[in-house]
Amino acid sequence: MRYEPRQRQHKWIWRIVILAAALLILISFLLYHFVIEPQEVRGHFQACGWGPDEIREQLEDQQEEIIELQDYLFYGESLALYMEPYDGEGDPIVGKTLELVNICSGTQYSFTVGDAADRQIYLPDLEEGTYEIYIMDSFTLKRAVFQTPVSSDSFDTIRRNGKVKRVQLIADSTILDDYGGSLDQNYAFLNVTSATPDARTADVLIDPFGIYTTIWGGVDQGLQGNGITESEEAYDVAVQMQQLLEEYGLNVILARGEDELVEYYGENSRVAKGYEANAKYVISIGFTYGEGRSGLESYHGIQSSNHLTNSVMYYLREQYGIEGSSSYTSETSVPGVFSSFSSEGDDGRMIYDSNFLFREAGGKATFAGQMDSRSEQNAQYSDANGMQGMEFDLACLSDADDVANYKENKAVMIQGIVEGLADALDLTRQ
Repeated sequence: MRYEPRQRQHKWIWRIVILAAALLILISFLLYHFVIEPQEVRGHFQACGWGPDEIREQLEDQQEEIIELQDYLFYGESLALYMEPYDGEGDPIVGKTLELVNICSGTQYSFTVGDAADRQIYLPDLEEGTYEIYIMDSFTLKRAVFQTPVSSDSFDTIRRNGKVKRVQLIADSTILDDYGGSLDQNYAFLNVTSATPDARTADVLIDPFGIYTTIWGGVDQGLQGNGITESEEAYDVAVQMQQLLEEYGLNVILARGEDELVEYYGENSRVAKGYEANAKYVISIGFTYGEGRSGLESYHGIQSSNHLTNSVMYYLREQYGIEGSSSYTSETSVPGVFSSFSSEGDDGRMIYDSNFLFREAGGKATFAGQMDSRSEQNAQYSDANGMQGMEFDLACLSDADDVANYKENKAVMIQGIVEGLADALDLTRQ
């Protein structure tokens, strides 16, 4: 038999030697970079992509003149700051000029603080960066500090072009401790980044009125007149609005199904759906009834401004020739822009919105869960970020001419409301 040298075994030995050497090199690299080589200190506070030394140098030297804040809240897409604990009855900050300085780029933003929860810092306007907060007080620009440390949960705006602005308010004198620095006050900073939205979050909650249990125990199907049942028609409109808004890249959810009984209070309620999905806006769709009523009416809550509803009604008039209702005196030069009104709670305070959707969906800004015993079923949302509310009542069901006009212009009216809202919120159709 012919003898063949056993060369194959030698080849395997060399392969094993080479692999062992490569593994040894890899282990040495990892040990050096993650064990032996000193790692840069990265504390819980980050700014502008700076390293520890630059963060310490840039932030440690703060302005000596300060002004103290005690409270804040997120409502819609706005951040509101307060010099006193928020109570809905006015605050010394109203009327002052608030200035944000982006320490990464040097960009400055100035706002005159209004008395509505949505008329302070409109977050979508801010570029990415870390902001120092200043307030003009007695003709002096003072650095804003908080009385007690603040570290808010991250807050996302609604989707725009597939992205959200992710915002966090931080005011904590210990933020430089990790970097070997120190602060003597809880100086207020606002971090803003661009982020990919969580697929589970919603931007808008639409509530078709009707099919809920009234205080008398019956189920309210809504108003009826001239061939329209409010709960049915409102649902049809809500579905169409949902589809149109989603063309702008928004995630839109409905507060109830077509024939679904869903309450405004408690577990699995309409507002609970919005809170659980972190919605920023809630739109109520309904109708009116009664002598002297006609035309499209829009409403905003008592804790918010008429900015959005006025913008929508103006758009409808200018683009489609649809005039708002003149049944009441409009708040602006545009017909059909109205406010809800305040109601007294069991605690005797006249700070509660009479519109239960606005009140219970607005979180901390609207004192959700606090008005009365029914409202207390939503107590878990009393400190939550609030959904900014709008209501559109599309026609008066007791007026045959108004209903006929609505039926003729229904599609245009729905399209105009959506386009007007998209224009006001600076949304782009995808």
